[in-house]
Amino acid sequence: GVGGDEGGRMPVVYGVDFGAGGDKTVVVRKEGGRITLWRVNTRDSNELIDRVKSYFLSGEGDVLFGDVIGIGWGLMGTLRKELGGRRVRSIDSRERARNERQFANRRAEMYWNLRTAFETRSISIPDDQELINQLGAIKTTVDGDSRGRVQIIRKKEIKKVLGGSPDEADALAFAYADPAF
Repeated sequence: GVGGDEGGRMPVVYGVDFGAGGDKTVVVRKEGGRITLWRVNTRDSNELIDRVKSYFLSGEGDVLFGDVIGIGWGLMGTLRKELGGRRVRSIDSRERARNERQFANRRAEMYWNLRTAFETRSISIPDDQELINQLGAIKTTVDGDSRGRVQIIRKKEIKKVLGGSPDEADALAFAYADPAF
């Protein structure tokens, strides 16, 4: 079941960053700390939904966290209907963090969870240069926000450094949206 580990099985968590305007969609699968990554290049939303569903179902997914900013809003609604609401969780990285005292927004909180996985060596990512470069470009601001909370540098700054959007890193961060999984 969701959140449980019946029979000692680790929950299988998916993170999806939907691409719009020519950006690719990135799907990440996390089982324990083992990460698998796929890139989907299609402008056909039905094909995209079918591919994401296929990865999720064939990979025995327990929960899928997906981006609802932009085109993700409609795609996540369709996935929620087709896979079941309990299994599909919408993420808006701009929304308030669960721990508002420590984090400026949900994005900072997710990336902090990911950072913790690296610090505790509880993650194994693929040898993917694009992902590695993106993770290196994502930094916290020196002083955080006006309340001293952890904040990630602006996405446009990250895009400037990378020459594009950090799609792979964002999908990975979505897979770490909820430490219960």
